[in-house]
Amino acid sequence: MKKLFLLAAIALPLMWTSCGPGETKVEEEVIPKGMVAVDLTHLGQPVKINLPDSTSGSLDSVETASGIQLRIGNGFDILVNTAGKEEQDLAQQKSLIEATDAGMSTFTVNDASTLVWETKFGDLSMFHFMTIVKIGNDVYYVRDNNSNPDNTFKKEQVDKMLECAKSLRAAKPAAAPEA
Repeated sequence: MKKLFLLAAIALPLMWTSCGPGETKVEEEVIPKGMVAVDLTHLGQPVKINLPDSTSGSLDSVETASGIQLRIGNGFDILVNTAGKEEQDLAQQKSLIEATDAGMSTFTVNDASTLVWETKFGDLSMFHFMTIVKIGNDVYYVRDNNSNPDNTFKKEQVDKMLECAKSLRAAKPAAAPEA
C-alpha cells in the first residue's frame, strides 16, 4: 500500500505539469532541398507553397483574375486560387478540357484530386495539370497557366509544378505575444 501511495505521489505532479497550458510544441517545416516555402498571405490567400529556389530563376508573383500567378523562368508558371464548385468537379473539368482543347488530349492522371494531360498538335506535345487541395474547410485549385500561349510545358516541368502544388498548406498564423 505504501508503494502505491508513493508511486501516486510521484506520478501525479508529473501528470499535472504535462497537461497544463505551458509551452506549445511548434513543428518545424521540412522543405525539400532546392525548394523554398513561399507565403501567399500578402497576395490574398492564407497559404504557403514550396517553390523552386533562386537557382531556377527569380520568382515573379502577381494577383490576376485567374488567381495568384507564380512564375519562375520559362518552365514554371502556375495559378493558385480558391476553388468553387465548378473547379472542384474534376469530371466536369475533364469534359471541358476535351471539348475546348484544339489538339488531341490524353489524360495520364485522372483521379479524385488531380488531372494531368498531354495535348498533341501533330508533332508538338504540351503537358498540363490541375489539382485540388483541401486545407481545413477551404478548397484550392492549382494549375499550370495554360492561358499563356508561350507556355508549352514538357512532362518534367509539369511534374515539378504538380509536386509544388501538392505542397500547398495553411500559412501558420503569427504567434500571439505573451502577456
